[in-house]
Amino acid sequence: MSDPTTSNTLTVSHYVGQKQFAKQSVYDGHLTGKKHKKAAEALMDTSNGLTESKLSSEVTIPIRTMLEYNIKQLLRHLSQTRSATKNSVERKQTLTLAERAAEEQESEPELSESEEEEEDDKIYNPLKLPLGWDGKPIPFWLYKLHGLSIEYECEICGGFVYMGRKAFEKHFQVSSCMPDLSSR
Repeated sequence: MSDPTTSNTLTVSHYVGQKQFAKQSVYDGHLTGKKHKKAAEALMDTSNGLTESKLSSEVTIPIRTMLEYNIKQLLRHLSQTRSATKNSVERKQTLTLAERAAEEQESEPELSESEEEEEDDKIYNPLKLPLGWDGKPIPFWLYKLHGLSIEYECEICGGFVYMGRKAFEKHFQVSSCMPDLSSR
């Protein structure tokens, strides 16, 4: 076994002062300090000849053993979940696209009549904001950002009103305004 005062983690345990150190250099500095020497002498007087390294190894071995035991118990407890997850992933990787789509349709919860009615309820839109991709009104800040509050009237199309500069400029590329432009 290697030096009993170091462990596989980044901390260094020390029995005499019951301290932990983040770095080996700090631990080495502590060993030469007055407090450590005084505590080690007091411990030597009460321990009847046991050395510091023996005490340190006696404390760290049970801690490591306990941690290993806890990890093994956790692995044993989670082994069924791990194997079920692994099997599920392997099964899904072997499915074709059509089989996946069928499985997703089966797994989707069916909506009750009350939930369907809630979805069909009228959406509260007092500012008459345009609807977004989800069928709900877009946020007011986005409405202002895109300039949708500004009305642009096209004199070529006969007074048709477009909301926002982007929609106004786009209508020139679409065929709705083209016949009127070519005739003039």
